[in-house]
Amino acid sequence: LEPENRESKHRILGIRYLKECLEMENSGNTADMAISALKFLATSYYNDALRRTVEITTQNANEPEILYNQFRSTMMSAEAQFDFTSYDIQFSKAMGQAHYKLWENDPTLQSEAEVCADFYERVLILDENDCEAKFNLVILRYNQGVYRIRSMNTNTDISEMITMQESAIRYFYKAMPLAQACFEQCPPAVNYYKGLMFCHRALGNEAEYERLRLELEEKIAEGIIKPQK
Repeated sequence: LEPENRESKHRILGIRYLKECLEMENSGNTADMAISALKFLATSYYNDALRRTVEITTQNANEPEILYNQFRSTMMSAEAQFDFTSYDIQFSKAMGQAHYKLWENDPTLQSEAEVCADFYERVLILDENDCEAKFNLVILRYNQGVYRIRSMNTNTDISEMITMQESAIRYFYKAMPLAQACFEQCPPAVNYYKGLMFCHRALGNEAEYERLRLELEEKIAEGIIKPQK
């Protein structure tokens, strides 16, 4: 095995031979060893997939998913009823973060923002109470709106400016229910207060922004919420 080589032929051959072994002998000590080895090799694909999300570019954006699919298929060869839920959640979060960085580096790539949103929404399908995925969607949608506003300048045509403002407001409205859900359903935290506060401010609800700001300050002072480091 070449652990630093994602494209190692030895891993591919190892999986092939182990599968053949299980076809010939599907029970007993030999089968148990083959299954353990298959699970080890499957996990190596999973780890490679996660590492690849950190290295992602627009040119190799599909590689983490190829590696992850190899993990799934290999693991299913070892255990047909394997529960992938926790792995699917972790991988989708990593892919969401990866595509967010691609969009953040170039906010004109709106397709990257939507791919990011799609991965976080996959997490919420698997676990509707996942606060991390929900809040990351708040950040994405809010920042998409902020980008639209900041894109305007003195050279922006008035009709285009109106269109951009309307687009920004749509993003803020997408962020708002997610921010409200984080605030109501997740453990009390500064980030969840600020997410809801800034959504209200972006939509012109200054009084609600101020009320939440004062409430947050009181809860920090009382030790109910830990201040953000």
